[in-house]
Amino acid sequence: MRVSYQCNFRYFIDTHFIDGIVLCHLPEGPTAFFKINSLKFTKDIKVGQSLSSLILNNFNTRLGHTVARMFACLFPHEPMFTGRRVVTFHNQRDYIFFRHHRF
Repeated sequence: MRVSYQCNFRYFIDTHFIDGIVLCHLPEGPTAFFKINSLKFTKDIKVGQSLSSLILNNFNTRLGHTVARMFACLFPHEPMFTGRRVVTFHNQRDYIFFRHHRF
C-alpha cells in the first residue's frame, strides 16, 4: 500500500512545524533526539563563505562528552581559524542552547 494512504488512514498529519532533530553517529555510535523550541532557517540568516569556529560549553560529564563530539562532527575541523563566525553550544540544566554569531 502507499505510504500516504496509510498515514491518512491512521490520522497522521503534517503540520509543517519542525519540533525535533535526530543525530545518528554511524555506523555503531549513539543516536540522539533533540527537541527544538525555536528555529530560524538558513535562508533567514545572512551567511558568508567562511567556516565557523565551534565553542562547546559545560559538556563535562561522560554523556556530555559524547554529545559534544556528535555536535563537533557536524562542523569541519579547521585548526587555523581565520573566519568571522562562531557557533556556540551551551549546556545548562539539560538544555542545550545554540547560538550563531557573526562579528
